[in-house]
Amino acid sequence: MKKILVSLILLFITSFSIGDTALSSYSSIGSLNTLHLGWAGKDNSKLAKVISSFDLISLQEVMTEHGIKQVEKEVEKITGKDWGYLLSPYSVGEGTYKEYYGFMWKKEKVKLLKDLGFYPEKNKNDFIREPFGATFKIDNIDITLVTCHLVYGDSIKERRSEADKLYDVYNYFQNINNEEQDVIILGDFNLKGTDKSFFRLKSIDQIRNIFYDHMKTTLNKEGKLVSAYDNIFVSKYTTEKEIETNFVLYQHPLHEYRKISDHLPVGIIMNTSSDDD
Repeated sequence: MKKILVSLILLFITSFSIGDTALSSYSSIGSLNTLHLGWAGKDNSKLAKVISSFDLISLQEVMTEHGIKQVEKEVEKITGKDWGYLLSPYSVGEGTYKEYYGFMWKKEKVKLLKDLGFYPEKNKNDFIREPFGATFKIDNIDITLVTCHLVYGDSIKERRSEADKLYDVYNYFQNINNEEQDVIILGDFNLKGTDKSFFRLKSIDQIRNIFYDHMKTTLNKEGKLVSAYDNIFVSKYTTEKEIETNFVLYQHPLHEYRKISDHLPVGIIMNTSSDDD
């Protein structure tokens, strides 16, 4: 079957999710840097509305478990459906500044199969925040999501050093327990997807970045789009599951979006009706 991959800007989202508006055989999977979820001053209702547009979403910069619990309650209020969440077992980072990784999902569509934990570094400080993975069943397919928040650092050299090591991250999660996984790496990479530091990652399993340099996802303080740092990396195994569409979600005016985050959500819509394996 011919694969379809188009760029889609969603200007208006109704009160129900993408998964509900599309055919039931399709599922929406996304990623969002939440900008300090759990800290005071966050607009959890607006953030919950964004999250409710997905069936399964990975979250970066989660600061407290209380924060993600509050958003889960807000999402359930908006959708009228049960949601689940997974938080990394501990926070990661440098010094006194540390973050959790999280996942949230709509229970009627998605099931958590296994918490795979953090990537075990080969050398100390390969990553300031080690990537975190979990395997989910979405309708009739199993898929492993690995969420990342790569270092920004003092120079692009630091960012590229971590991005280069995603080659090892992918191979670890792809072969965990000596079983083949359908691995998707997604998150905030602090680099555009075409950067040379991703070449090693892209050399295996025909991996490619879904989002391109012109698809900017980060916002400055004035609410203007400035960088293409958020991305989703998929392999030939995932595209066999029919990725129909990729999108950057514009659900609020950009100047208001800063109340939620300094990043926009990115996502894909997949045909999850059947497993080709």
